[in-house]
Amino acid sequence: MTYTSASQTAVRDTKTAASISVLLVAALCLVLGACNPQEMALLGSEGTNEVTAFEPGTGTIKGNVAIPNVSGGVSEILLRRDGQMGYVRGEVTQGQTTIHVVDIESPPVLEGTPTTVSYIATDMAEVNALTIVSAGRDALGSSDILVSSAVPAAQSEEDVLNLGPGSDATVDVCDDESTVLVAMNGTGSQRAVRKLKIDDQQQLTDTGDSFQTSVPPQNVHCAPGSQAGIVVNALAKAQTFTTANMNVVDTQNLAAHGGGTASLGHSADFSSGGNAVCVVSSVGDFTGRGHLERFSFNPSTGALGGSTQTMIEPVTRTTVGLELVGVGPNDNTVYVTEWPDDRILVLDATTLSQQNVISGSAINAPLSVNVVGK
Repeated sequence: MTYTSASQTAVRDTKTAASISVLLVAALCLVLGACNPQEMALLGSEGTNEVTAFEPGTGTIKGNVAIPNVSGGVSEILLRRDGQMGYVRGEVTQGQTTIHVVDIESPPVLEGTPTTVSYIATDMAEVNALTIVSAGRDALGSSDILVSSAVPAAQSEEDVLNLGPGSDATVDVCDDESTVLVAMNGTGSQRAVRKLKIDDQQQLTDTGDSFQTSVPPQNVHCAPGSQAGIVVNALAKAQTFTTANMNVVDTQNLAAHGGGTASLGHSADFSSGGNAVCVVSSVGDFTGRGHLERFSFNPSTGALGGSTQTMIEPVTRTTVGLELVGVGPNDNTVYVTEWPDDRILVLDATTLSQQNVISGSAINAPLSVNVVGK
């Protein structure tokens, strides 16, 4: 017989109450229309312990909020699709990672108690307004890749799935809110993009569907419609694939490919309908060559089409799980971080011509940018 202590019951009841409260808020948002998506962007910088919120349409900085006990800056961020809340990776202690909640007010503020996940998290993705998933490495045990679900409002890590040996991982969740894509680096068959499923109880399962990447993955992204995706790899390569069977459709050398001793692919972002994808790559040998490319894309088949490109300042290191580019509201603009120049470039989404520059005291070696409100 299994016994449950009074303290265990209290913790469980507290988590349940918090989850119910969030569900009620979500229901009110739907019924009353009080939580309509807002156009917002969140930025993480390596050179500061603050995250910055700004309005994509105007470039107006709404404010900064400091993340406690963070060394080496704040770079891993996630902005919820409704633009109301953000999640920021905080301190890593004893092999565990703290995830802070940021309420996107003016100025933004920390909200509630942070959630702790049981490994070193390298990436986060939103399932829905209640649930996020994260992925990373078990530093204190087996050094396996772990993926977990969490309900930040309840400060609860709900489920943890072990995917076996690996060195790092990046994760995304499709807009069907059930398909989870994990790109993990390792040796042999462990260097792969794998498909998981998550259910309404936040339980994760491995479908067994996957494909191997030829070089280490840096970021994986699911296209709108949940039928296709793209993985951006080191050596400035990208592969597109279908999610139903995880078959590779196209393999593309990016603009920085072959340009130096350490060419890198970084990250991508899709237009709202999935008919275009913007990809960042750079030459990692300090030659000053960074690139942003816009490809046409078929979100049903995963096929890449023609491209437009422009030069940007390069990022000269690996960026696993970090989002360097975001397509803006109404698909009119693209936002890309310029790490060496402490600024965000605002570009026309079709021509990639420069429209504006966003800078400020808290934008210091910016890496991650998340844009919502499409």
